[in-house]
Amino acid sequence: MRSSRLLFAARVHIDRLSGVDNAALATAALAEYDRCWRALPPAELHNTPLPGGWRSAANMRFFKEQQAHARASKYTEHIPGFDALPAFRDLTRRVRVAAASYLEAHEPPPGGAPIAALEVAQHAPLFCWASVHMDGSSHPPHVHSDSCVTGTYYARRPAAAAPLELEDPRGRSVHDVIVGIESRLRYGAAGGADERGTPPFDQPEVISPAEGDLVIFPPWLVHAVPGSTPDGELRVSFSFNLLGSWEKTVRPLP
Repeated sequence: MRSSRLLFAARVHIDRLSGVDNAALATAALAEYDRCWRALPPAELHNTPLPGGWRSAANMRFFKEQQAHARASKYTEHIPGFDALPAFRDLTRRVRVAAASYLEAHEPPPGGAPIAALEVAQHAPLFCWASVHMDGSSHPPHVHSDSCVTGTYYARRPAAAAPLELEDPRGRSVHDVIVGIESRLRYGAAGGADERGTPPFDQPEVISPAEGDLVIFPPWLVHAVPGSTPDGELRVSFSFNLLGSWEKTVRPLP
């Protein structure tokens, strides 16, 4: 008798949300982003090791301000420029509905403890923040260790703007101290391994969402925004974390 399960599958949902006021969302995000980075000391902007230079530093500072405001309110409020916006409140409502659907897809096999998907999605704290990318700005590989569901909604994304990169969870980790050392020990310098890891697991999955797309994925999946948005283009997105244990999205599937 054989028992077979697919372990630790990384589900990705892409939902097209119709009727969202993307223009209002993008306008508010740009206004808050502009206010935030203009308040920074020049040294913090221009002395940054981040790829993409000061635009990456500005977007990172924008995130930190939004995060600090949410934490101070115990995740009951976002920055005033967003909470006062009907389009933002509509988006967060839709995000919770989509998160419930996503969690339902991760129900354990028969006999396992069920996930109260709707209850979790309706009542768990939700942190939603805006990101603005332009002129080659990027966001380095990372995970969201405080969440059970994460995702990004694209209010503005020209075709030439940076995509979303999802790293293969079977490959190297961003936490590796010496990238590729195991590959070199196993196969040697001539074994075809390089600093990225052992192919094919070093290759990211690239998703190129359209405006109006909501991409949802497990928060333990390493993801990044490459610095490929050209000068003159503008990428505006709203990411979210449904706070909780990410164990809910790594349970074995039937």
